[in-house]
Amino acid sequence: MADELGYYACYSADEIYHKDAWLLLSAVASRTERIRLGPCVSPIYVRDPTYVAQLAATLDELSDGRAEVVPDLREQIRLVGEQVLPELD
Repeated sequence: MADELGYYACYSADEIYHKDAWLLLSAVASRTERIRLGPCVSPIYVRDPTYVAQLAATLDELSDGRAEVVPDLREQIRLVGEQVLPELD
């Protein structure tokens, strides 16, 4: 239905207190053909970066190249004392 309605993408929260976003997005991939899929924010400080890369690669394969991933690096930058990103209020 999302494809027919013209939706561009489907994003899901990837936080440890939510249900598994990657499993949800894989299920959506099996029922859609065009929409882009991915987590809203993938917290690298909570999940190992290589594990996130593996999850993203699997979703990309299942969705025929429609996966999108935007890592949240703000916490890592704060921990090492580099101020690369602007402060968020």
